[in-house]
Amino acid sequence: MLTRKTRYFGKLNEVSSQLQTGFIAQEVESTAKSIGYEFDGVHHPESEKDNYTIGYSTFVVPLVKAIQELNVVNETQKITNEKLQTANEELKLAIIELKSQNEKLMQRIEKLEAK
Repeated sequence: MLTRKTRYFGKLNEVSSQLQTGFIAQEVESTAKSIGYEFDGVHHPESEKDNYTIGYSTFVVPLVKAIQELNVVNETQKITNEKLQTANEELKLAIIELKSQNEKLMQRIEKLEAK
């Protein structure tokens, strides 16, 4: 018995000898089910000669939505990152100031102790 991958590549070779890029319909269906997404873009074979196929146009809306959601996350992370960088710079300046004050205090203590 042939593996699914071998059958897949065999079917592709029947159609074209060119390298093909795409999704395996059964994997798309399985992934969609695993995340609870009802995806109607997979065509199931209706006969022995028919194949699983994917309606790529049905990918557009979910992909656009995913990109929009990721863009919101990305923008939020950018803002958070900028705030953290600013806070980090302020803390670096505060440390420099505190080191300077500490040095001055140590010098005063040394003078007092020397008397």
